Amino acid sequence: MTRKFTDGTFTLEETQNKNHFYFYRNDGEVLENLGRKPLDFYQEYVKMTNTATNSIIDEVVTAMSADNKVLSLTIYTIETSPNLIYKPKRKKQNILKRWINKFSG
Repeated sequence: MTRKFTDGTFTLEETQNKNHFYFYRNDGEVLENLGRKPLDFYQEYVKMTNTATNSIIDEVVTAMSADNKVLSLTIYTIETSPNLIYKPKRKKQNILKRWINKFSG
C-alpha cells in the first residue's frame, strides 16, 4: 500500500521505490506553473508520515510524463547524524593547571 498526501487539488504519492514519488493533479489536468509546490508537498508528506530523519535534501531529480500530467520526483538526501556533525573538541588543560584550579577554589 502506498501513502499519499493531498490538498484536494494535487497529490504526492509514494511509489514502491524508496524516495521516489509521483506528483499529479487530482482532476487529471496538465501540470503547469508548479514552482516549489512538489517540494512543499514532499516536506508536508515527511511531517505527516513521521519519516523525518536528520537529513538534508541534496538533490531532486524530476521527470515529466509525455502528456505533462505526472511529475516523477526522486529525492536524494545527505544524512546528518550526530556522529557526522563537526563539534570542536575542548582543549584539555594540563594537569598542573587543573590541579591549581581545583584547589584554588
